[in-house]
Amino acid sequence: MTIAARRGIAVLLLSAPLAMAGCDLVPRTCTLIGCEDAVVLTFAEPIVADGSYDFAVTGDGIDARAHCTYTAATRSMVCDSDVRPLEVYLGPSGGIEGVTLFWTDVAPRWVRLQVARDNVIVGKAVVEALTYEILEPNGPECGPTCHQAGREIALESPAP
Repeated sequence: MTIAARRGIAVLLLSAPLAMAGCDLVPRTCTLIGCEDAVVLTFAEPIVADGSYDFAVTGDGIDARAHCTYTAATRSMVCDSDVRPLEVYLGPSGGIEGVTLFWTDVAPRWVRLQVARDNVIVGKAVVEALTYEILEPNGPECGPTCHQAGREIALESPAP
């Protein structure tokens, strides 16, 4: 057997375990982009009236609340220091444009939202049949994997 043939067999024998193990000779690089499991409820009409607001999202194992004070003239909002798992957000219009509910154990299939201004209920909504998108911001092999649902909702005024 020639030297070249022996080298060829040696290379083949040394590389066989790598091929059988499915090892990728090019190292994988993963980014570190994070994501969270959430339901995003965007209001069809932003809330723009001054006041002290209480937001409550309940249902399907969920009970989350946030208290915020909104000032229209300055387009600013101050919320309780620790409002997780419910966050209220301002949009480009400067009004209150929605809430984000973060969840950790079981994805809610439905939620009920109630909004009160200065202790008077000003809007309600029930959101059913939530469907979730699977997000893998770093690719399917790198994690994390998150589940997010979003819905635009019209807040219904309470019956008189």
